[in-house]
Amino acid sequence: MKGSCILKCLFIGSLLMYPQFAFQIKTHRLLHLPLFEKKSHNVMPNTKKIQETPNKNLLVSNNTSQLQIIQQKINGLVTLIRPINVLPTLFLTLFGGWIVHPSYTVFLLPKFLVTMVDTVIIMSSSMIINDIYDVEIDKHNNPNRPLVKGIITIKEAVFASMLLLVLAEYLNLSLLSTNLQWVVHVSILNILLYTPVFKKITFVKNLSCASLVALSIFFGALSTDTLLGINDGFTILTISLNLVFLGCLYNELLLDMCDLEGDKEHNIYTIPVLFGNNNSWFFASFILYSNIFLNSLELAYLYNSYVGSMIAFICIPFIQDLYKIKQTNFSKEIITSSVKKSSDIMLVLFLYLGAISYYM
Repeated sequence: MKGSCILKCLFIGSLLMYPQFAFQIKTHRLLHLPLFEKKSHNVMPNTKKIQETPNKNLLVSNNTSQLQIIQQKINGLVTLIRPINVLPTLFLTLFGGWIVHPSYTVFLLPKFLVTMVDTVIIMSSSMIINDIYDVEIDKHNNPNRPLVKGIITIKEAVFASMLLLVLAEYLNLSLLSTNLQWVVHVSILNILLYTPVFKKITFVKNLSCASLVALSIFFGALSTDTLLGINDGFTILTISLNLVFLGCLYNELLLDMCDLEGDKEHNIYTIPVLFGNNNSWFFASFILYSNIFLNSLELAYLYNSYVGSMIAFICIPFIQDLYKIKQTNFSKEIITSSVKKSSDIMLVLFLYLGAISYYM
């Protein structure tokens, strides 16, 4: 009787702690096999191994999936930042410092290095903020963006952008002098107001983008010499600022032509929306030719006609792409290709101006 009670208790306890072991006990009981054989001592360890193996596999699977999610988040943030746009801006800051201080010692100036870092941080944050506001528009214009696809959530994007801006201001206030700090303040104010305010005002949004990019050159120059007006490289700096500002304005108009349908749908009154792509193309042409002619003329006046005409020669691909856009009825592919190519052309222009600043 006692043995029967003990057996029942053992069975219930085993069922609670080791269900598979309890099942084996029940099987032994039914088959009238001796329960407490020496061989039965191996039942529990074997069962543990059977249980642990799937648990380990599940743990490894969970860790792998978490790593994949983290990797997707990182890739999504990098895509939001648009390194292909941020890096040229970094180069512009470097170029601005070089124009007024054409020496390799410019890389040893602490303020200059901080301005380069701050420029990258601010531009990265501006790209994220722009995507946050444009998430609905991008569903039509750019459906592969991380926020549209859900790779990055809105909260994650807001947190990342605010973290970058706080870091930029911390570096600004702690490491830069007051005559440089205002540039960071103005830049941050610009990117915060761009989409909710400036983007809704025709052409102001284009001016805002162009001025922000041009400001990066001025920021780099100011960090190396606060008395820019009497610097030998001031005229080259002025030409560079004109080239960047009008060049960005030209690109912004082309991109607005590319986004015509999406901007119409979301009531963003760009120049193409108000006046059509054809009139916008003529306006873009005017900006491009003015940019080439005026800066070539100024450089020729400063040195000679040969030096000035080189700007027009370098800008020939701009003119070719402009007419190709017209011939293809404002093809999005051609416009996108032209805007991407513009970075390479501008790089050649700045290398040319940098060489003039160094050797002449």
